[in-house]
Amino acid sequence: MGITYEILTGRNLLWTTWAGDIKGGEILSRYTQIYQDPLYEAEMNQFADLSGVAKMDVGKETMQDMVSLRNQLFPGVLTKTAVYAPGDLQFGLVRAFGAYAEFGRTEDVRPFRDSDAARAWLQEHGAD
Repeated sequence: MGITYEILTGRNLLWTTWAGDIKGGEILSRYTQIYQDPLYEAEMNQFADLSGVAKMDVGKETMQDMVSLRNQLFPGVLTKTAVYAPGDLQFGLVRAFGAYAEFGRTEDVRPFRDSDAARAWLQEHGAD
């Protein structure tokens, strides 16, 4: 399980799917890997599907580390991230992370309970 990803270069989009039990260290490790993928471009927007997540053990340290990682690797690059988070826990954690990302000026992160609405928001902002 965990976090899987697909880089859709022609659509300027990183598509991630989260499933099972997710821990903070796993998130940081996976995104380090994604950012090092030769197909990944700093300006890519992201769609994250958290509908398969059973449990999340993520604290503010992980959120801060994610913002720091992105700022170190891609300073000044702001992207859009739509997160399909139908569960209350996932939705709340995404809102909290969105506040950290906004403060760190790395991403505009929006949680959605409807996947079609999430994709529509990304299309409005340049993801095909």
